[in-house]
Amino acid sequence: MAGSHPKAITLVIDSSLEQVALLGVAVQAVCLYSPLTEMEAYQVRLCVVETVNNIIKHAYAMEANHSVEVTMTLRETYLSVELRDEGRAVEFPEGHLFEAGSDVGEGGSPPGQAQGQTPETGYGLQIVRSFMENVHFERVGAHNILHMEKRFTPDPARERADESATRNVAA
Repeated sequence: MAGSHPKAITLVIDSSLEQVALLGVAVQAVCLYSPLTEMEAYQVRLCVVETVNNIIKHAYAMEANHSVEVTMTLRETYLSVELRDEGRAVEFPEGHLFEAGSDVGEGGSPPGQAQGQTPETGYGLQIVRSFMENVHFERVGAHNILHMEKRFTPDPARERADESATRNVAA
């Protein structure tokens, strides 16, 4: 992808848990098109699926007929993923979500939660932060926007194959 323009795709699903599996397959396919390894593609898929599930459960309160938008952009050295919804505003501050481990209290429980109590929230963000970089949230107008990135090392052999395939399709 050296010197090439970013490649982007936007996927939109209804705010229904039944739609999330298909989105996960599409996300993994985009990741496998990139220089990410199969394990990294799985990690991105896991993070997107976990986040979309949380959007549907918490921002939309399991109410269908709302949009959840996922934009994936392949850049020179990383994959950028942006998730958007118009649901209820989330309850953490704008900017970086938290420092590593900061949402976990003593005994592995989120702050304010008794040790051993089953958490309703908190671990999805830990999953995202453990696999993704530059994770941050902002509220813009009526939109919740979560941005995350997954870095990779470009592979010149893959670039040549991509360019060859593009030339073959155009011919």
